[in-house]
Amino acid sequence: MKYLAPLAIGAYLFLRAADAHAHDCSSASDCGDVVKTTGWLEAALAAALAIAIARSKGKRPYKDGKPVKHRWEDCRAATQALQEMDGKNGHPTAAQTEWDPKYTPRGKAIQQADGSWTYTGTVTTRVEATVTLPEWENIPADPAIQKAWADTLDALRAHEEVHVAIAQEGVKSLDGASIRGTGPTAEAAERAARAAFEAKLNKVADEIRTKQDQYDDKTDHGLKQDAIGGKQTKLICPGG
Repeated sequence: MKYLAPLAIGAYLFLRAADAHAHDCSSASDCGDVVKTTGWLEAALAAALAIAIARSKGKRPYKDGKPVKHRWEDCRAATQALQEMDGKNGHPTAAQTEWDPKYTPRGKAIQQADGSWTYTGTVTTRVEATVTLPEWENIPADPAIQKAWADTLDALRAHEEVHVAIAQEGVKSLDGASIRGTGPTAEAAERAARAAFEAKLNKVADEIRTKQDQYDDKTDHGLKQDAIGGKQTKLICPGG
């Protein structure tokens, strides 16, 4: 097991617990001075910190999806509904992240002495991600309930931003990779180079999906986010 530096974790949790309205990281028990985690998840948490900083500057590296609207009778009904959105047995999750690895090749094809063509170049990689959160359409006007809901949305976004970070970190492993392909024409050589790289990218994408599942297993889709030092995504109604 590895440990993240307390300062980095403190900054990470401070930004995660807060949006424009709430950051009450007031004690070691709330924030966690040290977080135990595995190497790849440690890297993802560090990347999530970078995402949080970018978001605080209005440079969010992902898109917001159209909120999923819900109507709940009261806070307790909302809490129960969210608890059931656990991603198990066909249930949806309260929030979700869709990600798609992309790449851009840069290179050129050169004709060989035998008339064939060879394409060589490098690629830049990126992830296009969309984070979708729930919306409580008929939320009561009670300020305490509205703050509790805002806190829950903050926690859900924090959980999903780690999903974005896991994808980014995985795809980053191929950034700057060399590609090469041969064919009877320049176009065919480039297609061959792309196909060979896409096979590698697909393999990395499978590894990313495995890590995404491991992350959700460890945190129970955010309901146990404190397993890695974060805030649980459970809606806490005023008065308990």
